[in-house]
Amino acid sequence: MSMFGAVDLSSLSPRSTGGPAPSSASAASAGGAGAARTAGTGAASAVAGDGVAPGPLVVDVDAQNLREVAETSTRVPVVVVLHASRSQASADLAGQLQTLAQEYAGRFQLARVDVDAAPEVAQALQAQAVPTVVALIAGQPVPMFQGSVPEEQLRSVIDQLLEVAAANGVSGTIAVD
Repeated sequence: MSMFGAVDLSSLSPRSTGGPAPSSASAASAGGAGAARTAGTGAASAVAGDGVAPGPLVVDVDAQNLREVAETSTRVPVVVVLHASRSQASADLAGQLQTLAQEYAGRFQLARVDVDAAPEVAQALQAQAVPTVVALIAGQPVPMFQGSVPEEQLRSVIDQLLEVAAANGVSGTIAVD
């Protein structure tokens, strides 16, 4: 993964006072993609002193809550899957990512974007195909992959993402019940 060519979404997240500014990260590349569709609600708006962010583990994203998701990414890495309901590959990948989000116990938030319902979000994230997976780290999108990925490779990509996020000071977790 590389932050080269990333779109700056930091203007979407509220300005914080204090704290270090995120640095540009470099990481390894990956290949694949996916998405899902079910309901999620709001995103984290604060983090407790122990680095735990309140909010759902899985959230559906549209233009109205993209700012909240970008804000969450300043505390917890966010994996965004852009999908279309007509794509079985999207549904499969989104299901795999949801399972991994639960297994990783809140170390990242999964954000799902239905490109048909929220084309403006897909455009902002420069999605060219579905499924596509992009990460948000400190409000910055990091392209990850397009298409399907075997589960073992998907785990490796998530592990790499978590390393990049930690290197950029984003290592909180989502509170999981």
